[in-house]
Amino acid sequence: MAALIIHTLHYKFFLLVTATIIVSVTPVNNFYPEFDSPAYNFTVQETSGAGTEVGKVSATDKDLPSCVTYKIREGNNDIVNRFWINPTSGVIELVSQLDFEIKDSHKLVIEASDCDPDNPRIALVTVSYCFWGLTAGSNGNGCYSLVDYMMQVPYK
Repeated sequence: MAALIIHTLHYKFFLLVTATIIVSVTPVNNFYPEFDSPAYNFTVQETSGAGTEVGKVSATDKDLPSCVTYKIREGNNDIVNRFWINPTSGVIELVSQLDFEIKDSHKLVIEASDCDPDNPRIALVTVSYCFWGLTAGSNGNGCYSLVDYMMQVPYK
């Protein structure tokens, strides 16, 4: 947006004209959102019910004004959705109780999008869930089993 304001002053021997130009600069979407971590690993108890907060992702956008929204892009495709993400805070909650015997781990892909209405830029991150008692790892499903211990019990 630009505006041109012209002031004209008449003097006895000459004419003086001044102009004021107002320029409004609109921001350009230069940057992609960036997650605070390259991946997230969380543990959750099998007995956790709907509404339980089970993690939080966070991304920032260097563009001004800074605005990021979140959504679950992949991994929430069971018959019943298991997870919900707050689109503004990045907090992930359970929608229904998880069952270790049916599925021992869960992996989501979360999308962060900046708020450019014409050409939004996005970033993706993987979120892995293991059940409490399992630890995050890299065995394909994101979780390692607990270490098995063997003991002998004397028999009389």
